[in-house]
Amino acid sequence: MKKIFIFFIWISITVFSVKVLALSRGLSVKIKNKPEKNAPVIEEVLLYQNSYALIIGIDNYANSWPKLTEAINDAEIVASELEKKGFEVTLKTDLNSDELSKTFKEFFIFKGENPQARLFVWFAGHGYSQDGEGYLIPSDAPAPEEGARFRYYALSMRRFGELVRQAKSKHVFVVFDSCFSGTIFSTQRSKPPPAVTRATTLPVRQFLSSGDAKQAVSDDGTFRMLFVRAITGEEPADANNDGYLSGSELGLFLTDRLTNLTESLQTPRYGKLRDPDYDQGDFIFFLRKADEAGQLKTTNKGYLSVESNIKRAKVLIDGDILGFSNLSFMELESGIHLLRLEKEGFVPYEKKIHIKKGQSLSQYVELKMQSKDTGRLFVNTLPVSANTKILNLDTEFHQGMNLKFGRYLVEISALGYETKNIWIVLNSTEDKTLNIHLKESKANKAQDSEGRFILLGNGAIKDSETNLEWIVGQDMDTTYKETELWIKGLIIDGGGWRFPTIKELRSLYQIGKGKCNMSSLFKVNIGWWVWSGGEFGQSAVNGFNFNNGQVESFNRLYSCEFRAFAVRRSKNTGNDNKGNKSVEAQKEDRFVALGEGVIKDTETDLEWISGTDRDAMWKSADLWIQSLSIDRGGWRFPTIKELRGLYQIGMGARNISPLFKINIGWWIWSGDEDGQTAVKGLNFKNGHVESFNRLYSCDFRVLAVRSSNHESKKINIQ
Repeated sequence: MKKIFIFFIWISITVFSVKVLALSRGLSVKIKNKPEKNAPVIEEVLLYQNSYALIIGIDNYANSWPKLTEAINDAEIVASELEKKGFEVTLKTDLNSDELSKTFKEFFIFKGENPQARLFVWFAGHGYSQDGEGYLIPSDAPAPEEGARFRYYALSMRRFGELVRQAKSKHVFVVFDSCFSGTIFSTQRSKPPPAVTRATTLPVRQFLSSGDAKQAVSDDGTFRMLFVRAITGEEPADANNDGYLSGSELGLFLTDRLTNLTESLQTPRYGKLRDPDYDQGDFIFFLRKADEAGQLKTTNKGYLSVESNIKRAKVLIDGDILGFSNLSFMELESGIHLLRLEKEGFVPYEKKIHIKKGQSLSQYVELKMQSKDTGRLFVNTLPVSANTKILNLDTEFHQGMNLKFGRYLVEISALGYETKNIWIVLNSTEDKTLNIHLKESKANKAQDSEGRFILLGNGAIKDSETNLEWIVGQDMDTTYKETELWIKGLIIDGGGWRFPTIKELRSLYQIGKGKCNMSSLFKVNIGWWVWSGGEFGQSAVNGFNFNNGQVESFNRLYSCEFRAFAVRRSKNTGNDNKGNKSVEAQKEDRFVALGEGVIKDTETDLEWISGTDRDAMWKSADLWIQSLSIDRGGWRFPTIKELRGLYQIGMGARNISPLFKINIGWWIWSGDEDGQTAVKGLNFKNGHVESFNRLYSCDFRVLAVRSSNHESKKINIQ
């Protein structure tokens, strides 16, 4: 039976802050004279001097073992959490048999040499049970059917128990997120002591499994999530609410919680090593300091579980992707949220849900298949204010409306223009887009003028100061995604239309002009907000408020008072009305693309290379930069000062030259370290500098830099 193992050895305790550990001052615990909650404290003892963690994740298996997708990701999450708690972390991935055994041996012998140290090991990968024995599976292990060869490559739990005994550290805690054959520890089901006593400090090797032998353990991260929440205090695992979480309390909590969640399909076990020298103590985690009344602060969050009849349906909360069905106990802020499930080929589901503080909500969603005998119709018009009707239907037209197979008479009309009727044939499952350009009636003026702004014959509005041309969508509430589809469909006068930048929208802002502080030619009479192309994270986009000139970020599915504008530079000339290059063109002359992806900054004489436009940890970035050998190498992390030199408000999609091809993330890693585990990054949205853990990755991108020391052949950039 193939299962997922997550192996975890860990000790955590302190009544001080995490900074105490970082300063190597040790971790202390207050001891009571007897195991009773209200017993007096008799002393405070030093429990740990050092904290070490070994994190292992294996995704890429050879032979007959299927590849995994979450093992390395889980390992990185655990490593990040432990670094926050002051552990010295070693992260290993995709280890083969020899590497796995050597890594464990080195860790337990060398890191475990100090009796006052605490040890932590996390193993995420395949596991297997055979003849009452459990095995950890390295990346190169053969199939179990190969008998002796399998046992030679796999690491048995008996062998692992021998390695654990090599450590002299007083406390070791092991957690297996898998079914487990209990060959090295004895199980127990007893209530934990209500207080920390001298017995707590005695040597112990404790173990916890997420399932019993031969149980199928889910690979959805539920156990790992509950475990992390327990040790960080987000779940009520601290039974006596004293601010300490013992291993026994943790085992009892996870056993009860997961057994109930899975209706006894997954029953965790916990216990201690079968050895009289290592079954006495009980390790402690420090959660957070209790207040004077002895009560811990409560969370303002709740939990949501979502199941569906369709697997891998996308689950969104308020427009943000939460994951894919089925989801278990995802943390959300208390309050009203919009739940949405969607998958191609099925009708999307939406419902408002109420998350209550400290409570869990479960939702079952049945998605229905979309009808296969319909297609969708889109109509783009010039002028954009034109009205569209389907004359042989009673239903009012809307963009993307579903229509059955057949012939339809479409009418497009607008005041001052000649009405156009056109018959179309829509096939089933077909998306058809009509681009209709109405002719002006003789009574309509060819163009209008307000001095700076000129209404062109194609319906566009030209700004003679900036040499930009604008198209305005209908004066109705519009989401960012709807605006994006509309802009992509614009082919007016050769196309080239795009989202405006905040800087370009700000140039239209004229207090007292029109009804919305802009030229009346734009015909915006109600809404105050206009979408820009400035993204903020993966789900939010910046908008400009024409009521007060402010800029804020909104979810892409938000629409209230938002309008759609499209812009492009006038095709008549690349210069402004004074015959000079535009500001953006002048800025772009500064950066020159060289061979092999190198970008030269002619002002600073620095050369740059961009990494892939996806989330990256500092450690991953470090490995990438070290491997760069392009044009004799010499690449390194940039300094914060050098990154500030690239920050130019209004440039590209990220306030940086588009040659760098960064379209999503806002943060760039620097080489400026902040302590042993943190590194500084620069935010290209606002120019701020902050420090992050080296294992953090969300929204971070990578640039490598070097001084220009040779001539490179320039490539013409169109």
